[in-house]
Amino acid sequence: GDTTNFSNGSGGGSTGVSYNAPTASSGAAVAVLCNGMAGLTYLSSQLILWPGRRITFKSALSIRYDIIDVGALFYQGISNVSTFNFAPHTGDSVSVGVEKTAFLPFGNLLLVCSSGGSVTRVDSGIPASGGVTAIRYDIKIVLDPGVATMFVNGVQAAVCTTNLPTNPLGMAWFLQTTNGAPDGTLFVTTEYMYAETTTP
Repeated sequence: GDTTNFSNGSGGGSTGVSYNAPTASSGAAVAVLCNGMAGLTYLSSQLILWPGRRITFKSALSIRYDIIDVGALFYQGISNVSTFNFAPHTGDSVSVGVEKTAFLPFGNLLLVCSSGGSVTRVDSGIPASGGVTAIRYDIKIVLDPGVATMFVNGVQAAVCTTNLPTNPLGMAWFLQTTNGAPDGTLFVTTEYMYAETTTP
């Protein structure tokens, strides 16, 4: 089976991981929190997805904060970055992203594409969160030669045609809070995350 790596990096904050049981409206989930200058990274060690063929990435995402003071970067998708605590788009990647500035409300869900660290961000126009109340989204990203398309709850939300990856990819999950404790906590819930590709 696949070997996975889960890294905890901290610069004065804290992290936590728990498991949520399924409910009538959501599946079982991994729930992660970060506060202060802290981060968590998940990397698939096997880069088995080739951008020359269609790749479909699917996940469910919920994100919120306890107070608006927290700043954070969050991405989940596919990437070739194999160094802990480096965001997926520092290499080749396609991901859904949330980039929150400290003391400001959440922005929108982003489709983030990168090639060799050159990045294109496409704003979906869909709020990433309700702030202290999370919004659950089903995310699908389809990477075809020359174009990446993100669907949110089954509806096309963003298209990217620049800085698309060219190297083999694996699944990636990245969360980092970006201001010092005790300036709020960010909570991310991921019910599932998987990718599939066509055969030659």
